[in-house]
Amino acid sequence: IGWTRRYYLGKLNDYKYLTIRHRGYVFVFLGKKNSKKVNATNVTAKPAVENVIIKNEDLKTSELDGPVNYNISLPKWLKFDEEVEIAIQFKLQKEWYLYADHVANTSQGFIPTVVSMDFDSDKIEKLGELEIPVDQPKGGFEVYKGDNIIFKQKFKLNPLTREDWMSGKYNDFQFVKATIKIRFQTCNNQLCLPPENVTEEINIKIKMH
Repeated sequence: IGWTRRYYLGKLNDYKYLTIRHRGYVFVFLGKKNSKKVNATNVTAKPAVENVIIKNEDLKTSELDGPVNYNISLPKWLKFDEEVEIAIQFKLQKEWYLYADHVANTSQGFIPTVVSMDFDSDKIEKLGELEIPVDQPKGGFEVYKGDNIIFKQKFKLNPLTREDWMSGKYNDFQFVKATIKIRFQTCNNQLCLPPENVTEEINIKIKMH
């Protein structure tokens, strides 16, 4: 009994410090049985932070006055060895068209639609030739019509070598400048507008990691 008393009372040595349970009282909890049956349901918890996928695409829209406009779609950033592309999409109003770069057109003096792309870094590698849209025949000539006239150039940024780092040439390698040159002439069945020569220079950010 002595050790039991010491176990429950400790150094206080007074029964009033015992819990009600230890004093031997019995408790009865009154209530009613729940008549409703509880059905278990599976709940999938959402992650605390949802993953947001940021699309690596930027869009530049021309501000030309006339029946033709174009959009330039390009990557927001470049990563080493990652294949990307720049696309130029022409949109023509109804009844208007562009001449394709075809001998049947140039031999008659019509201005063909020509797109070229260059980069200010020797680390950019073009992957294949410029992809050109499918033209349509019109009275013995080849033209582009509609709003889905797309020119594409695929390319990638090659990794820096040890010699590149050691040379110090790329210490401030943060952007690559793309220079896009566009030449075209818009016509309909009655007239041709003066030729347009446009140069777009766009900086694309480099992601090292």
